[in-house]
Amino acid sequence: MYEFSWKGFSWVLEKDLDLGSIGVEQREDLLNHGMIFWNHFLLIKYTPTPSDLLECMYRGMAAQCHPNQPGFDQIFTIYLKRDSDDLDPKNVSFCGIQVKNRNTTINVEDENYRTDSYSGIQLMQHNPYLIIYMNLNSPQDTISTLPDLPSRTTCSGSNICIDENKRRASLSFDGLKSFKFLHQDVIDALRDLIHAEPDFVERKTSKSGKQYSKIVDPHLQKN
Repeated sequence: MYEFSWKGFSWVLEKDLDLGSIGVEQREDLLNHGMIFWNHFLLIKYTPTPSDLLECMYRGMAAQCHPNQPGFDQIFTIYLKRDSDDLDPKNVSFCGIQVKNRNTTINVEDENYRTDSYSGIQLMQHNPYLIIYMNLNSPQDTISTLPDLPSRTTCSGSNICIDENKRRASLSFDGLKSFKFLHQDVIDALRDLIHAEPDFVERKTSKSGKQYSKIVDPHLQKN
C-alpha cells in the first residue's frame, strides 16, 4: 500500500497539519493507521458500503461518483490498520473529495454539510474520515479547514456516542497554487483545461447530431 506524504501534499509537516475539528485520538488513529491503495478511478452508480469500499481497495480503485452522489465527486478507501493483519470492513473509512471550478471565493460555511451521514456512506464503526474540498479556479491560494459542524452527537447500536466534529478531518484548497507540489507549467496547463470550452456542435458529425446540440443549448451559437 502507498504511504501518503502529508508534507508533499500540503507542504506542512504531519505534526503541524491543521485538520480542523477532529479529536486528538481520532486524528492519531487516522494519521497513524490510515492506509490508501489506489492506482485508478472507475465510475460507480451507487453509494458504496464499507464492504464495497474494501473491494475497491483490493482492486486499487478509487470511485468516481455518479452525478447525483450527495457530497462528493470522488471517494478513496482508507483502511485503518490497527492491530490485526486480517482485513475487516469495520476498519474501513474513506476520503471524500469535492471539486469546484468557480472563479469566486466560496463561503465554506455553505459547503459544511459534507459528512459520512450526508453522503449515505454508513461506516460500521465511528471511524474518523477525511473530507477534502477544492475550488481550483479560486482567486485565492490558501489552505484552510472546513468550519466546525453544528454540535450533534451520533450513537451506535452499542450506545457508544461521539461528537461528529471529532470524527471529521478536513482540508480546503483554494486555487491551484495552494498545491505546493505543482510546478508552474502544470498549473498553467490545468488553468487552460479549466477554461477550455469544447465546441459540442463541431464534435457532432451527423446533421441530426448538430441539430440536437443546438436544441439542447440554443444559446451556444446564433448560426
